[in-house]
Amino acid sequence: MLSERKVVPVVFSANNAYTLFCYIAIYSMIIHADSRNLYEVYVFVTGMEDDNKTLIESLTNEFAHVQCIDISTYTQNIELKESIHLSIETYYRLFIPVVLPQYDKILYLDSDMCILADVAKLYDCDLEGKPIGAVGDVWCEHLKRHSLEIGGLDFRKTFNAGVLVMDTRKFEEERIREKCLSVLQEDYKRKVRKMIFADQDALNNVLYENVAFLDKRWNCQSQFAWRPELLFEEYKEGYFDTLEQAYIMHFAGDKKPWMYPELPKAEVFWEMVKKTKIHNRLITMLLEDVRKQANRLTCFEVFQFPYQQVTYGSRVVIYAAGMVGQAFKRQLELSKYANVVLWVDKAWETLPEELEVKNICEIINAEFDYVVIAIDEACIAEKIREVLWEMHIPNDKIVWEEYRKKQNQ
Repeated sequence: MLSERKVVPVVFSANNAYTLFCYIAIYSMIIHADSRNLYEVYVFVTGMEDDNKTLIESLTNEFAHVQCIDISTYTQNIELKESIHLSIETYYRLFIPVVLPQYDKILYLDSDMCILADVAKLYDCDLEGKPIGAVGDVWCEHLKRHSLEIGGLDFRKTFNAGVLVMDTRKFEEERIREKCLSVLQEDYKRKVRKMIFADQDALNNVLYENVAFLDKRWNCQSQFAWRPELLFEEYKEGYFDTLEQAYIMHFAGDKKPWMYPELPKAEVFWEMVKKTKIHNRLITMLLEDVRKQANRLTCFEVFQFPYQQVTYGSRVVIYAAGMVGQAFKRQLELSKYANVVLWVDKAWETLPEELEVKNICEIINAEFDYVVIAIDEACIAEKIREVLWEMHIPNDKIVWEEYRKKQNQ
């Protein structure tokens, strides 16, 4: 009888744009589930189209019930702001205890992952009296700096919030949601927000040293497999061992396997896609996205020059000549807002001569008001900032922010 089965409640969140990826994550969970249990799967949404809900709910079978829940009534009067690469849906995990008060313990899983083991085993973990269980984040220089910036935290005690085991009673008793929202409201007031990982940063602040750390195999972030140089040396061996034994492969970061199939561990995602009924639909959607990007990828559409940080008519050095740098160069040529006195890149010799990109050492001899770091990724931008400091360029002349403009879904 179903009533005699162990119930394993699991929450995901998704929007229209993430429907297929959420479908794949749930599918991967179900095919690794123990049919002796009953998996109650909830997908938190707001404004999702009916066809997309129907697709996700079609994953229901004899031991897994999948249901989309519109939680707009819980979020409509609360200010929630997107962050770089993160949509509003990232905040939905904070509302799990009030949306599903019937459960004392619940799993939360991000939708950009493949589940490779039975999550009932994750559900059974001992939380040691803590409000949540989570996997420690990946040790690297960026995490160390970021942890200090958002609250003087020891990076070795921070966690990634993509996989959570939640004691809903303790979560509510300790008013964790309210505390997180308060922390975020303060961050929204800053000219440059520090909490770039949104609710994950807030949770790390509020739950500092109040979390049960789980086996790293339950949240293995594949994004460092192609950039291991970012990892602390003492962490590398353990990271790659975990990568090969992952229970959950989490495609965290901005480079997703559906857009970069050549990256390490992307094959885990694509092998899973082949098993589903939506393989052709996913390929069609990705091709349509490519065409849309090709049509709208003008210099003003994706990246926006930091006009608020640069004075009108000033002299600007653009550092980096990739997509961001090229967009900025063209924007300033058309708008005449500021004068580009120099364009530099570390790989200047490999670039077309007509771009007139110079060696970064030319900065020393240039007369300028600002150096704009034209890089989309924060950790790389920080390394460039350090290079500029070594060149004795004052910090108030160095500009970097989150340049990527949010596209309407």
